Amino acid sequence: MLNKIPATKLKSSLKNRFDAASLPKIHSMAWLNYEMFLKRLARLAADNAKQDKSAVIRENHVRNAAKTILGGIRG
Repeated sequence: MLNKIPATKLKSSLKNRFDAASLPKIHSMAWLNYEMFLKRLARLAADNAKQDKSAVIRENHVRNAAKTILGGIRG
């Protein structure tokens, strides 16, 4: 499974890096990026399930979709 960053660690690192006025904007942008990632993941997993002629999205469909999406991201 993918490692998660604890919310407190994320908030403290953001506070150290950015000023207080821009923190709400950065938090909302991080949340929107997360939501867009989940939407892409769900869409690609559904496509993988259709290719396998499966009516249900299984774990391997989601894992393959995550590998594809995360392989295209450079960070």
